[in-house]
Amino acid sequence: MRHPEIMALLLLVFGSAVCAQEFLKAGPTGSKAPALEPLVVEKELKRIEIDAPGEFFESNAHYVLTRDITAPRTALAFGKPWSKRVANCVIDLNGHTVTYNDEGYKPDYKSVCAGVVVFGPGPVVLRDGSIVQGKGRDAGCHGLNLYGARADVYALAIRVYGAGCSGIARAGGGKGGRVHDSYIEVHGTTVTRWSGAPTGISLSYSGPAWEIYNNTVVGGHRSISVAANARKNHETAAKIHHNRLAPQRTAGVKAPHAIFIYTAEKNEIYENLIDAIDARGINVQMSSKNNVVRNNLVAARYARDARGAKGYIENRCYGYWERSGGDTNNKVIDNIFIVNNATKGDATSSTIGLLVGTGVNYPEPIKTGEYRGNVVLCRHAEAKARVSGMLFKRCAAGVRVDSNRIIARTIGIDVAEGSEGVKIRNNVVLKPGDAGMEWRPLGGKGLRACAMEGNQSLSLPKDEEAPAAPTGLVALERPGAVELRWRRNTEIDLEGYRIRRNGQPVAMPLRGAPFWVDRSVTLGKASTYTVSAVDLSGNESKASTRVSVTVPVK
Repeated sequence: MRHPEIMALLLLVFGSAVCAQEFLKAGPTGSKAPALEPLVVEKELKRIEIDAPGEFFESNAHYVLTRDITAPRTALAFGKPWSKRVANCVIDLNGHTVTYNDEGYKPDYKSVCAGVVVFGPGPVVLRDGSIVQGKGRDAGCHGLNLYGARADVYALAIRVYGAGCSGIARAGGGKGGRVHDSYIEVHGTTVTRWSGAPTGISLSYSGPAWEIYNNTVVGGHRSISVAANARKNHETAAKIHHNRLAPQRTAGVKAPHAIFIYTAEKNEIYENLIDAIDARGINVQMSSKNNVVRNNLVAARYARDARGAKGYIENRCYGYWERSGGDTNNKVIDNIFIVNNATKGDATSSTIGLLVGTGVNYPEPIKTGEYRGNVVLCRHAEAKARVSGMLFKRCAAGVRVDSNRIIARTIGIDVAEGSEGVKIRNNVVLKPGDAGMEWRPLGGKGLRACAMEGNQSLSLPKDEEAPAAPTGLVALERPGAVELRWRRNTEIDLEGYRIRRNGQPVAMPLRGAPFWVDRSVTLGKASTYTVSAVDLSGNESKASTRVSVTVPVK
């Protein structure tokens, strides 16, 4: 459905084209990440060339890798823990490949295995090359491990395969570091006792003010994870923006998410494109406060039965999940959430765009928070499954739900028993064509205790017009893969994109965000791609312009 049709409906509600157009503004704005000042002045450094795996301890150095290297365990270590730490260094991989963990070993808590490991305090610049986990594929062997180092990491291609391995792992101290303009593939399997969920970029107990931007992260149970030290200052104040994230659930493990915020405060999450298959979108939990989530496109889809370890029910697909209590004051503003659950045969399965609330483990309800200006589109393959645009559980009068536009088959905004005084204002709930007799724009046992004003409900008209053809398609060569990017369509009822390679559909089911990484491309042969857009009624656009690319055999 194009804008003129939905605009006609919105004009009935708002009375002016200006207000109606403002109502449609959500999701990424198309802005670009600003350039930042360098952390290290390179011309003052001593040049040290590296042609073999090893340990290096000099600070004020410009390390340059001169050839590809392979190591049975850690390939390059800069500094040592609790003793020799490096500072004011540049580590230039110089376009070469670092292969590590090429032999198997038994990990333990005292051993460190990584492609590159840096012991701070920094600052350290690490750039321009590839880090690949070798044939050993052991658990917990990260691609890049940063201990206490303030670092500027960019222009890397990282691939990890072991259970619980992160592409980039950052632990302890180090204020104001960066991870940007890199490509990370995570192929990890079920976690072991030595490791957590396989993650693209993991900031654990890191110092404040890290910035993660312009990265593509493919695979992994979680794309980006930020966890504060709960016994110390919770303020991480990370900025996570302009990333392309495509997590893929690890079998037998619960809580898959594109972005995972744990006991962390004052983080900004904005302008990200998320395409989560068998995974959820954004999770903010465990006393995480004063976080801002704005202008993201979050597409989350469960395509297969995803019940986790020990029978844990995981067939509940969310775009955003906030689980905490007290004065959290988190803000979720001007995002697009497309949530589609295709699992069948599970009576507990559901689809929820935004889930905000507390459980039995939290003594207090969520007292403060703002959820404003979001577009929420929710579907489920089972006709009887519950589909809610937004669900609020144990929320109090400081929670504001304002000016959202929602398409959901069962209920638009659901307020569970235990909530009181939630302010629900100026929302528009659109009734889809597959809604049944039970459809309600607002509902739930807690609704009668809320403050409501200016909310509207409309029925979506019959739609026979296809979306516009996607534009701006480009193909980027990645190690053994092709990354496609294109401009986002703006139809309010857009369900996703269909990708064709050499004329045949690939990337099934539909992709929800305007990017995709083809990891099954035939190397050494030209592949041609097109993209089309598909709306809720099944109308498909014309194909985009073609792009062709040949990924060399290496």
